[in-house]
Amino acid sequence: MDIFGVRVAVLAPTGPECAALREALLACGIAGVRVSDTPARFFSHCLGGGTDLGVIGLGNAAASGFGALNALRAGQGGLNRYLPIIVALAHPTAQIVHEAINCGAHEFLVLPPNVRALSNLIYRAVFISRPFILTSDYSGPCRRRRANPDYKGSERRRAPWPGYVHASHKAQGKEHVG
Repeated sequence: MDIFGVRVAVLAPTGPECAALREALLACGIAGVRVSDTPARFFSHCLGGGTDLGVIGLGNAAASGFGALNALRAGQGGLNRYLPIIVALAHPTAQIVHEAINCGAHEFLVLPPNVRALSNLIYRAVFISRPFILTSDYSGPCRRRRANPDYKGSERRRAPWPGYVHASHKAQGKEHVG
């Protein structure tokens, strides 16, 4: 799994969270890490170009982190709304994880990070695409992870989306990375 060239912008409002994320990213072999302690600095890193992934640490300021994610997904100020985002928190609740998903996070990371788990999350977020959804009340990657062949409702998927590779199909994902 080659993630060494990935360039990451990190929003981490607390010192310990910042250090944990930075050290874990460096341990994964990622040298291009730009860390910010405010949403404004994070946005400037994202706008500066060359950012492949954003990591938003929620710390003790979940509202600020979700606000930053919502602004990014809205494309405010020319931000790339399609940027893959991993949200991180030390002691998440189910409610926080669901809120992150509903705000448009690609993946969720529990801190402190395991280097292998973080590498896998980065790979999935950056290289295994999911369709991007833009509606009046949601902007972000498709939240559906599994196909349900028995679903009969009106929103039934009629065909797989082009470029869609589920994270569990690692062999297929490697073929698409090229």
